[in-house]
Amino acid sequence: YFPPPGAAPVFPPPTPPDPTPAATTPVELDTLTDTAGEEDTEDPTGIGDEMETSSGPPGPAAEQPTVPKKPAPHPVQGIKRKRSASKKPLSNKPQDFQIRIQVIEVRQLPGTNIKPVVKVTVAGQTERTRIRKGNNPIFDETFFFNFFESPAELFNDPVFITVLDSRSLRTFSVLGEFRMDIGTIYEEPKHAFLRKWLLLSDPEDFSAGAKGYLKVSMFVLGPGDEVPIEKKDISEDKEDIEGNLLRPAGVALR
Repeated sequence: YFPPPGAAPVFPPPTPPDPTPAATTPVELDTLTDTAGEEDTEDPTGIGDEMETSSGPPGPAAEQPTVPKKPAPHPVQGIKRKRSASKKPLSNKPQDFQIRIQVIEVRQLPGTNIKPVVKVTVAGQTERTRIRKGNNPIFDETFFFNFFESPAELFNDPVFITVLDSRSLRTFSVLGEFRMDIGTIYEEPKHAFLRKWLLLSDPEDFSAGAKGYLKVSMFVLGPGDEVPIEKKDISEDKEDIEGNLLRPAGVALR
């Protein structure tokens, strides 16, 4: 429709298009800015997605939970071999081993009118001495334990030497005990402790002090090993026990 010359148009002319068509661009930029702001408020560690949301202001409860520390292991009485990173790892190949424990004598056991017996347990195998009388009995008995295992497994197994009072046939009362692992014996010269005194203690209360002294010889014999010769000193009857003593950590002398 075109009006005649000099006449007012009935319909207003159409509005010309905006010469800057990018008017909607700021809206998109605002949207992107908001999205980036939301991402900045997320937990950078990824834990915030797993936590429950709260409508209140952030406080101490909204902080990242701390992982509880693992409780320290209880100390174990006995002597363990020292592991060194410079040493070669133990073999995983099964071999023949014989472990010999000679129970020689015991001194200064607690109690009165006792009848002690010594129980020796090596990697689950148990032997017992004959029953003696008194607080300073002499046993002089040797036990043999044979194994076909790898050093990596056998040397971590424990040796328990326990002195019991055999007065009651139903309930054996523990007078004292000593424990170590097999690897400790094997790392000694000639793989043996020869005529060594052991400090006995209460296995239920390590702080109770010494519960007597036990003299033993202990050997770990592998393929090709020879039994070392023991030499009994004439002056052993008056020997200094504390100068030839194995004492567990945390157990004090009398």
